[in-house]
Amino acid sequence: MSSDFDLGTLRELRDIMDQDFDELIEAYLSDTRTRIDDVRVAVIAKDTYQLRELAHSLKGSCSNIGAVTLAQWCQKAENMAKEGELEGVSDVVDEIQRQFAAVRSVLIQELGAA
Repeated sequence: MSSDFDLGTLRELRDIMDQDFDELIEAYLSDTRTRIDDVRVAVIAKDTYQLRELAHSLKGSCSNIGAVTLAQWCQKAENMAKEGELEGVSDVVDEIQRQFAAVRSVLIQELGAA
């Protein structure tokens, strides 16, 4: 998982956030779950604007914690929405969900390591 997740970024964030790190990660996990659900709703509604905005926001928060591969998949969804190309976007969202599950495991492990 190390190539998919930049643990250096995460540990730097831990140093910066200090005692607020656990709360930040818990908020990220909760917020990301909700945003992925919202992305699915946007896909079903064929709302490319909302999909683009949500994917962009997800990409940023994922990058901030070091979830490199997850951020790349969010970028792919954002690009597809920008281009108005929704064919195959459900598969991309499925991959975002899978990547988030892997990221969640890493973050839970990091919370336990504190």
